[in-house]
Amino acid sequence: MGSSEQPLFVPRGGEQVFCQPLELRQVRFTSFLFHADTAALQAVCDRYLNGPSGGAVRYRPLLPRVILGVADIGRAFPVQSPDEHKGWVPEIDVAFWMPVARTREVLGLSFTEQVAWFLPYVFVDNAWAVAAGREVYGFPKELGQFQVPRGPADPAVVTVDTLALERFDPEAEARVRRLLELRRTDAGHVGDPHQTWHQVEEVFEDFLHVLLGSGGVSLPGFGLLVQAFEFVTHREVPMVFLRQFRDVADGRRACYQAVVEAPARVLQFRDAGRLPGEYRLTVNELESHPVARDLGLSGPAQQALGGWYVDFDFILENGRELWRA
Repeated sequence: MGSSEQPLFVPRGGEQVFCQPLELRQVRFTSFLFHADTAALQAVCDRYLNGPSGGAVRYRPLLPRVILGVADIGRAFPVQSPDEHKGWVPEIDVAFWMPVARTREVLGLSFTEQVAWFLPYVFVDNAWAVAAGREVYGFPKELGQFQVPRGPADPAVVTVDTLALERFDPEAEARVRRLLELRRTDAGHVGDPHQTWHQVEEVFEDFLHVLLGSGGVSLPGFGLLVQAFEFVTHREVPMVFLRQFRDVADGRRACYQAVVEAPARVLQFRDAGRLPGEYRLTVNELESHPVARDLGLSGPAQQALGGWYVDFDFILENGRELWRA
């Protein structure tokens, strides 16, 4: 049924989920690029997007790459009535991002309809971000504890601790454990960027150069070029989610399940830069969080292909259902 026919949302006292769109200001986003296994990334697409929809939508990994992104968000707040005057929260967000392509088959040829980002693991530092991210869009957000650098003079270390199970066992107790650590190996501090930009298009061009790299890259059709043009002209980054809720009568089933896309649109770009130095990521083996296995990372520790920071504001727009059970 159409949105005008749906019941109005009933806010509670102490409500943690506010009306979207959501605007995020004073965002310093630091990203680190890593090699990943294409087959493992395809398995992620099949498990969370293609499988649930029964093939009604079809996604594939765009490249054998994943990004570890660290977002230090100064203010996150709703911009639509009746919640636009209620206030704001800061947020730290650490997530793995994988570039994917939504494709369709025409006469045996694969064409890209949309290039997007899928986030299989997301950790945040406040409960409001967990609730809103999961309920509204389908971000798989969970609470984490972090150490993140906030400037060139800070230690060049990122850590994520979260409630986890080292192994699955009836006697195993969930505890806060170290999931990952990212550390600069050639110096102790972040340092000043060795290259800076003041136009978002320059950042995008440099990032694409390292992202594409050489070898192992198979683009479905000409979609990447089209989507790159769309980003440069509209500054929108599409994101895709599996949004779902367990059924109350049978927890093995979903009472609601949908594949959703929503765009993040850049509002203001301040500056960006390429980070100096070498960074190494270590991911601990936790059975509840099989990050390295899911993403096809080459072992528990590997070197980053590059690192960037971007200082900007953006808005996470309303989404749309592409498929619904």
